[in-house]
Amino acid sequence: MGNVESDKVVHKQKSDTGIYRGVRTEEPSGLMVHENDFLVKFERVKLQSLGKSIWMRCSKSGVFSLRDYESLVQELNHHSDHLKFFVKLATDSQAMEIEPIFSVLLSWFSFGKSFTDQMHRALFGNLISSLANVTSVDTIAARMSTLFTDVADDLAKIVSHILKATNPPLLLDFSVSSGFSTLLTEEMLWLLSVILSAPFKRPNRTRLVDCAPLEIEQLAHLCQLYDSKSHGFSFTRMKELAFEYGGPIIMFLQTENYLFCLSSDEGLKDSMKTYGTVDSKLFQIFPIFTKLVYPNLCGFIQYFFHISSTNFSQTAGRSAKLAGPGVEVGIIYSNFTAKTTRRGLLIGHQPIASPVLDVNEGFTELRFTGGPPLKLVAVEIWAAGLTDQLSKLRAQKAWELQQVNKEKNRRFKLDEDWRNSADRQILSMSGVNVYHSATTEAELSSETHSASKQQ
Repeated sequence: MGNVESDKVVHKQKSDTGIYRGVRTEEPSGLMVHENDFLVKFERVKLQSLGKSIWMRCSKSGVFSLRDYESLVQELNHHSDHLKFFVKLATDSQAMEIEPIFSVLLSWFSFGKSFTDQMHRALFGNLISSLANVTSVDTIAARMSTLFTDVADDLAKIVSHILKATNPPLLLDFSVSSGFSTLLTEEMLWLLSVILSAPFKRPNRTRLVDCAPLEIEQLAHLCQLYDSKSHGFSFTRMKELAFEYGGPIIMFLQTENYLFCLSSDEGLKDSMKTYGTVDSKLFQIFPIFTKLVYPNLCGFIQYFFHISSTNFSQTAGRSAKLAGPGVEVGIIYSNFTAKTTRRGLLIGHQPIASPVLDVNEGFTELRFTGGPPLKLVAVEIWAAGLTDQLSKLRAQKAWELQQVNKEKNRRFKLDEDWRNSADRQILSMSGVNVYHSATTEAELSSETHSASKQQ
């Protein structure tokens, strides 16, 4: 590959003999990469273990030939299953003699970052147990595919980037537009990049050259709408700041022993109708990571049987309105005003009838699968939509505040005759008796007149 000239090289005195595409050739003296110069590229991104494993697999006699170097980059760019590639690399590595294979792979797939003990147990506890005595590359890759397929593709992009000498150095410190918080940490951002897809992700600017952005980079636009730690634990404040947002949202609900994450393709609103359909999900993060609620397709299936000529893949993505009358499709129900039905935030496949999460109308406690009430200790709501959706929300909230202030500062005309007031006429038209003062005045005038006559 013609872009490795900047690496430290050794000009060999003798020609190399090699086999390329089945033909034995005498390769002229070329550029060779030293081990130290190769590994230093991976130190910058804290992936020294990965660099060492690649070197052991691809180098020969302590050097890396230009042809092998180029072949590695091509393999990373065009391999159909990057997860299996890295699993095989880990099983062939001498690192296996020191660490279990999963620990080696996790250090690579987390981009050199470490997880807290709580997050490590929640995400990988069951997976580690299932891989305890497994040595088959195919089996290991299959069991890890749920969480790590996209991450393996991203890791291949990263390795390909750092192997090209003309590319700028790569930094793998990720963040979000409004900064991290108590619940949305760097490890949580990594998890969201694994479990979420569009519309929560958006192709943002990437640090890679000639490559699609990493999955985790596609969450860089997240912006905080509400945080109970900084805004105060007040439902009124939450409704003021976060309700009626016109795009997808990510919401964290934390109790003493549980952490839940709701990803909704619609913003929170005060409504008597369910919402949050094809892209909405509810996850339990702690104590054990579990997908609790996902889109309910029952209504779509019922609709499909009535429209046999419609392809199901198209039907499943349509609005809940197409599911037919009486079919509950949305996983979210949030009513805080109407007293004729249940109030609070309800989430489930049938949120009104049997919610998985039931948050009371004051947003002070929740019930998990009908269990005892659990006190909420933290709530965060994050906007995941386009920038203009956030701008519209802020403009709407600013207008509402302006109207409130206008009413507060409104000056009434004290010399106005109530009997001629437009407000009195409107109340009268609706059947409200507003003549009390006039009747009292008439009675008082009549009594005064009678008293004067008697005198």
